[in-house]
Amino acid sequence: MTATLIILALGAAFMIGGWSGYKAGKGDLDDVNALANDAETQVDDLIIERDQAQEGVRSAREQLDAAEQRAGRHLADLNLERADHAYLKAGHQHLLDQLALQLQAWEDKGTTGSIEAARDLRKVIYPPDVTAAIDTALAAEERIAAQIEGRSA
Repeated sequence: MTATLIILALGAAFMIGGWSGYKAGKGDLDDVNALANDAETQVDDLIIERDQAQEGVRSAREQLDAAEQRAGRHLADLNLERADHAYLKAGHQHLLDQLALQLQAWEDKGTTGSIEAARDLRKVIYPPDVTAAIDTALAAEERIAAQIEGRSA
């Protein structure tokens, strides 16, 4: 009987030890599961942040593309304006050259009636720089005409 009691006592001790080990192991398993759940939540949060960052990059690229298109259109408009300006400037220069040739011809002939004809040229709308050039040329013509009239008198 003593042997039976010893065996029962040893069995009870092993059961209590086994139960304690099970509870300790179960606690460790619960801790591991909690850590795994935390890690999974962190991974999910990182995936969400990555997706948001990718969307931000996509949006920034779209904005950059739109800005490049606007800049390209603006540059094309500027080039067109430059071409228009160069064309107008060439046209104005041609008018000034023609006016200078006409004034030189009038000076060479010594005619004064042509001053009125030159003033009629101003009836056409000119930009301010062309008008100023015409005024300068007319003033020169008037001085020449006055000199010619002074010599013939």
